[in-house]
Amino acid sequence: MHGDLTATLAWLVCFYVGAQAQTNRPAGLAGKGAGPRTGPITEVAMAVTHHADLEQLVQAGYDVEGVQGKQVIIYADGDELSSLTNAGWQVNIIPSPAASSGWATMKALGTYNDYANMTAMLEFYATNCPAICRLFSLGKSVQGRDLWAIKITTNPDLAADKPKFKYISTMHANEPLGTEMCLYLVDRLTSGYTSNDARILNLVNHVEIWLLPLMNPDGREANPPQRYNANGYDLNRCFPEGSAANLGNLLYGPAVNTNGLQPEVAAVMAWTAAHHFTLGANYHTGALVVNYPYDNDNMGSVFSPTPDEALVEAMSLTYSSNNPALWNSPDFDAGIVEGAAWYAISGGMQDWNYRYAGCLDVTIELSEDFWPDPPASELPTDWSQNEESMLAYMEWVLKGVRGSISDAQTGQPVAGAVRVEGYPHEVFSDPAVGDFHRILLPGTYNLWFTAPGYMPQRISHVPVGSGNATRLDVQLQPVASQFGLKVNFQPANATVPAGYLADSGAALGNRENGYSYGWETDLAGHNLIAGNAGCSQDLRYDTLCQMQADGNHVWGVAVPNGRYSVHLAAGDPLNTSGWYAIMAEDMLLLNGPPSVSNRWVEGLGTVVVTNGLLAISNAPGSIGNRIAYIEISAAAPTTITQWRAVFFGTTNNLGIAADNADPNGDGIPNLLAYAFGLDPTTPASNQPLTPVIRSSNNATWFGCSFPRNTNATDLTFVVQAASSLSSQTWSNIAVYSAGSGWTSASRASEAYSSPGVAQVTVLDTGPLPVNASRFLRVQVSGL
Repeated sequence: MHGDLTATLAWLVCFYVGAQAQTNRPAGLAGKGAGPRTGPITEVAMAVTHHADLEQLVQAGYDVEGVQGKQVIIYADGDELSSLTNAGWQVNIIPSPAASSGWATMKALGTYNDYANMTAMLEFYATNCPAICRLFSLGKSVQGRDLWAIKITTNPDLAADKPKFKYISTMHANEPLGTEMCLYLVDRLTSGYTSNDARILNLVNHVEIWLLPLMNPDGREANPPQRYNANGYDLNRCFPEGSAANLGNLLYGPAVNTNGLQPEVAAVMAWTAAHHFTLGANYHTGALVVNYPYDNDNMGSVFSPTPDEALVEAMSLTYSSNNPALWNSPDFDAGIVEGAAWYAISGGMQDWNYRYAGCLDVTIELSEDFWPDPPASELPTDWSQNEESMLAYMEWVLKGVRGSISDAQTGQPVAGAVRVEGYPHEVFSDPAVGDFHRILLPGTYNLWFTAPGYMPQRISHVPVGSGNATRLDVQLQPVASQFGLKVNFQPANATVPAGYLADSGAALGNRENGYSYGWETDLAGHNLIAGNAGCSQDLRYDTLCQMQADGNHVWGVAVPNGRYSVHLAAGDPLNTSGWYAIMAEDMLLLNGPPSVSNRWVEGLGTVVVTNGLLAISNAPGSIGNRIAYIEISAAAPTTITQWRAVFFGTTNNLGIAADNADPNGDGIPNLLAYAFGLDPTTPASNQPLTPVIRSSNNATWFGCSFPRNTNATDLTFVVQAASSLSSQTWSNIAVYSAGSGWTSASRASEAYSSPGVAQVTVLDTGPLPVNASRFLRVQVSGL
């Protein structure tokens, strides 16, 4: 439960649950934060005359359940009760629910099912609907109970290009209403599929749906059911907190670390990380509201929006507007609230989902009641109020932009990240299939695609409508092995993003890992700023260097001569004025003003370096340039001019760099070395053009095979045939040009050989003549 007793919202928005463990607690008080709480747990009410009284309890680490008028409601164990009474607090104990004489023995919808009955129901659906259902244990609870999750989708054993959705319920086991709603939904999906319900078929065919109806089975089996797990921990306060310390993310790391976490939390984190969910929700009771992230952005109990504020608000409204009870909530306009604006918590699940896993997630409070209410007789009514909401909310996964990310050389799926320009937030592709799913509101967007070991790619003006997602398949080029560097500009004491090196304003010189980079002079300390972009997934946007403070400054990095992909980001979380314009090697790479909605301007381009130093400088007309980070990757040359720069340090067609020169003496001139993807400075160990003999349909076919530089965009290959070497009439049997590929009636094929190289095989136009000669040759020319 995020909170209850919502009639006292005015009190709730005034206090803040700190993101870090409290080290300076008020004298005489000793709350236990997320836990553990041992022995009997008591719900107590205490008078709070002033806000300072409430703040004292919160800062001391007590588990505040809510506020009612001038009293605060908390859960406390014996130690905490003693601490309160010893400190002079007047404690009024709220009677606990009576122990149950036994659960209903029936396994059915419309009653509260215990752990055994719930398990049996899930097994029933998995057994009786095997075409779409699989039942998995995500792990064990403290007391060894399975955390059952059911997967519902067509071809459930195959990895597929589908968005993944999850409903989780009953982290707090005295809030079991959501468990029953999940069981109703399983029944609705399975029965709808078998009866060919068009809406259900659309979801089951195109979405990988998961339901975890009971996250806290030990607390559920307690009599009466209890809020905490068997170790005495509040599971919705136990996830890694990312409001004050960046968690990293699913793609770039650090990897999920569940050491020391409660087993139920560890299992859900590992499951989430393994499945790359797009959207989810978790069910609680105690209020009537859809609560969306952030629950904590290190600013206290104030409005703390994510970069996706408009989107998550719209999705939350989809749920509440279809649920009469939520829509008419007496305490929340339209039945929704931004989490921290209600009150901040630390260690919540929905913030971890968004920050680390890239999964949009909300917390849905279904009722103001706790166990044993609402009574089982009302469960059919609760389902009727939630059925449309659950389906309509789930359908959001089919909106926005979807597609696949693959290796441009091999076609294999790539584990990558997708980011909307202007949003410091990423979603991630599934490495098994390469599919990504980015939910977006209607509009036109610029998208960035990145992956470790690949050059970033920017695709602009991507249209998104209100219906099915726009399809966008992306091929990323592998980074050439010669050089790669990522630098974050930051004060010396700032946290360095994973995979990056830091630049804190020092003059050009040797840095770690053998790199040499820096400024034309040592910069003043005030040039480097930590601005805090909101502690999202991406630390790169939190810091910056002022390139135009105290003069126009130039940054450089020593690189081998050649072609480079350069990705620049400029911006300041706290600044919306100026005009950012930055050049790489005198080419304008980044140009535009910051704004309230988009405080960063980014650029991506390729440059050619011939003097061993890649320079970054201020462009004419720039005002207040603030560089946040740079990513530099050696890019395979796409023209022979660029190829000369890589191997000979010049772009001129002269001397040893000339097309017809053979600097390594292997008989293959530079133009052919470039065409075949060879190194002109090292003699080739084998001749690149070789004969091929194939047998097919009782006939023998003659052909040739040779490597082709797949990065080259300025070449034409022509394969010709003749009956004698001295023939004056060679006929074209296959022609290749960039953009058109192979065009001929003959059989030309290509197979991946190595990065940037394809092995081409071309067969003659007819079988080899009996007692006759046949010759093939390859001509290469520049465009």
